[in-house]
Formats: sequence, C-alpha cells, structure tokens
Amino acid sequence: MQDYDGNEMTIRVTHKGGYQVIPVPCTPYDMSRAPVFDTEALAIAYIQRPIPEWLKLERVKDRERKQYREKYAELLSLPEMRAMREEIQEAYQTAIYRSRIQGDQQRAAVRGAGTVSCMGRNLGDVRQAYADQLASEIDMDWDVYDDRFHKYEIAIQAAMTREGIPVSLFRGPVLVDNAIQPQTRS
Repeated sequence: MQDYDGNEMTIRVTHKGGYQVIPVPCTPYDMSRAPVFDTEALAIAYIQRPIPEWLKLERVKDRERKQYREKYAELLSLPEMRAMREEIQEAYQTAIYRSRIQGDQQRAAVRGAGTVSCMGRNLGDVRQAYADQLASEIDMDWDVYDDRFHKYEIAIQAAMTREGIPVSLFRGPVLVDNAIQPQTRS
C-alpha cells in the first residue's frame, strides 16, 4: 500500500498483537517511531488517510518559495549586502565588547564602595562615574548597531521588492514603504 506521498508502506504485526505501519525499506529508527494500532483496519485507514491540511498548506508555501529562493540567494550574495552585514557584525562585536567592559567597571564600582583613596576621594564614586560614562557610550554603540541593522533590512527588502520577491516569505517585514516610495502629506 502507498501513503499520500507515494511511499510504499506495510503493516507488521508486533509481538504484543498490535499492527505497526512501517515503510518498506525500514530502519530500526523507523520501527521505533512508527505508530502502532489495535486493529488492522485502523492501520490501513492510517495509510490511506488523505494528506493533512497543514502539510498541504506547507507544501503550497514551499512551492511558492521555490521560485524565489535563487533570486533571494543572489540578493544576499551581492557585495554591497555582504559589506553591510560585515559592518553590522563589527558594530555588534564592538557593542558587546564594550558592554562587558562596562559590566566589569560596574562591578568594580560596587567593590570600591566606601573605599577612600590616599587623596581622599571615594573610589566607589569615581568608578561609578566612569561606569556611567561607559554606559552612555555603549548606548550610542547599540544605536549604531540598530541603525546599521535597520538600514540593511530596508536595503534588502527594497531589493526584494524590486526583484518581485514577496518579503513575507523570507523576512519579517520592516516599514519599508516610506523608504522605497516617499509619500507626501496632503
């Protein structure tokens, strides 16, 4: 018997009297995960069942994606897109590195709380001021990362729109409409 995908299936009687549905060339893995039914009629009904709706919809989506997949891969491999991704990665690495340093400074400020230097300054306050300054700079680093990432998303989605690739098939949509077609207010 064949299932809805055209795979040849057979029914095997288990040692406990159940009926297991397995593919014809089967492996021990197939046998360990194949369903077991109480009656042979249920096993036959399982093999001959129609394709599930969710799988049918997924295959329709996959056929839709297939025609755009090569174009999408070409867009991602463009030199300007690669350069933008490298800039994003550099900005991310910078922000992460500086965030770790700021965390170290914050912990040093806590450790230095109440300690007074030989000049009479509270070390915790000095270290806290430096940690706060680093935190402000790190906010700017994360803003740079966010800006680069947003510009990349706008650029890739604009390129996808030009090529006729539906954005929703591959990416979460960004507000690209204003970037592609500036709208005037009336």
